Amino acid sequence: MTIKNGIALIAALACGMGFLAAQTGDSRITEVTVYTDRAMVTRESVVALKGGDQSVLIDNLPQSIDPASIQVSGKGAFTLRDIKFTTKYLAVTNSERQKALLAEKKKYDDSIALKSDKIREAESERVFVEGITKKLTAASSEPGAPVLDPDKWISMVKFYREKLTAVNDEVRIHKKDIADLQEESARVARELQSLGNPGGRTVNQLEISVGAAGASSATLAIKYIVRGCSWKPDYALRADSAAKKVSLTYNAQVRQSSGEDWSAVSLALSTAKPQLNGRLPELNPWYLDVYKPSPPMSFSTGAGMPAPSPPAAAMDKSRAESSRLAETDSTPAMEYQVAQTQAGATSVLFALPGKSTILSDNKEYRVTVAIAELSGKFAYSAVPKLSPFVYLRANVINTSEYPFLPGLTHVFLDGAYVTDASMAFIAPGQEFFADLGIDESIKVERKLIKRNEEKPGVFSSKILVGFEYALVLKSNKKTAETISVSDQLPLPRNDQIVVLQVLPPYTKDTDTLKKTDQGELTWTLVLEPGKELTLPLKFTVEYPKGTTISGID
Repeated sequence: MTIKNGIALIAALACGMGFLAAQTGDSRITEVTVYTDRAMVTRESVVALKGGDQSVLIDNLPQSIDPASIQVSGKGAFTLRDIKFTTKYLAVTNSERQKALLAEKKKYDDSIALKSDKIREAESERVFVEGITKKLTAASSEPGAPVLDPDKWISMVKFYREKLTAVNDEVRIHKKDIADLQEESARVARELQSLGNPGGRTVNQLEISVGAAGASSATLAIKYIVRGCSWKPDYALRADSAAKKVSLTYNAQVRQSSGEDWSAVSLALSTAKPQLNGRLPELNPWYLDVYKPSPPMSFSTGAGMPAPSPPAAAMDKSRAESSRLAETDSTPAMEYQVAQTQAGATSVLFALPGKSTILSDNKEYRVTVAIAELSGKFAYSAVPKLSPFVYLRANVINTSEYPFLPGLTHVFLDGAYVTDASMAFIAPGQEFFADLGIDESIKVERKLIKRNEEKPGVFSSKILVGFEYALVLKSNKKTAETISVSDQLPLPRNDQIVVLQVLPPYTKDTDTLKKTDQGELTWTLVLEPGKELTLPLKFTVEYPKGTTISGID
């Protein structure tokens, strides 16, 4: 039997026994659900099956994949036998993208080396010019040396200055070019790192074993978890003070570095937190015992205490957003595509309409989740003891079906950007305050009118210190506005100290004054346009003679 006939016989036996060679299935990513620290990816592959048992190979799965999360389902006349995940090491195979990046990085590195050589040449030229100048000046100072002509001295100084200026300019240009080249080289290096080891990379493969009664077409759906993905909310809150309305644009910042691009996929965002243990914690016995101090620790001579850990660096999260353009014509405003909400038992899923593309470059991509039109009660508040400004706030109820997650909020008032604020978790139907910045058309001032101290007399051993303040409000607005003004009374922490409040004489049917157990006083009043109001605040602190108290100044 010839070798050719032997091979044909083996192939015929394999077909007769129902085993076929594995075929590589072309697959593409169709759906992605992003969580706060990972993502669920769905790939689809349409394959042509033959009769019998066979395997479909899904190649080039990302390095960030979690093999334990792989799930396979499908449609078609076939039976799923088994799935097998393998990682193969390719010794010297480079992708075309890796080859291009390696060549690009080499170009930048060669340019950096060339620029460094130019800098060394310029520095050598500087040393040479300085050496000539030093030699000439030294020779002219020797006894009996001829006196240089002033014109030649001027020419030499001019030459020296021009050469040094040219050298300095050349060095400065080369250093700037090197900095730019190093930045580009680092960028290429980061992209190479995301693609894996360029000299010898690993390839993840999924082998799906199926059985089919006959030839047919099948659609396989492969789901798996990848790391390096996240999303966070980002809001734009726009308040209309005339219409007393608040519009909240619910955006999401999505980023991923999973190693594979998501091109034209159905994107969904989930509020679930799979990184948290979903199991209910169990209580351990709570024991009480007599405290027994540990013996003092002894240190050998020369032993030092461990150095304290360095403080963590604070992250600057401040961001800016330009104010939106005011509409000056009747052209209708553009519309946003918003997500459909699917509320589960423990989380919410935002299914974004259309198709989205998120590249694996770890850059932020903004998508619009929802736009909620909310009504709000606008009111002004002031704490003149702490700030000389009056603040506008909106008391808003989340009437949308979306939960608002903690995140950064860019605040706009009447079309103008005013500030950045933080959004707390707000459930549907929950009330919250939206801070809209300061309004300088209302002035507030806290004045100390007098502070007097009464010494103890013949029949008294008490010291009395009286305080009198005036809280002055002035409105430059054209409408009457409700404003709350807060101040406080001191709280004694010792029975020997007594605070006597003199209630303000200011009363009005529409005004209220509330006092809390913590000594906070809040006036709520209506400030008429162009008017000025003064709220007096008086109190006396009484304490025994010869006692020194803290916090009175």
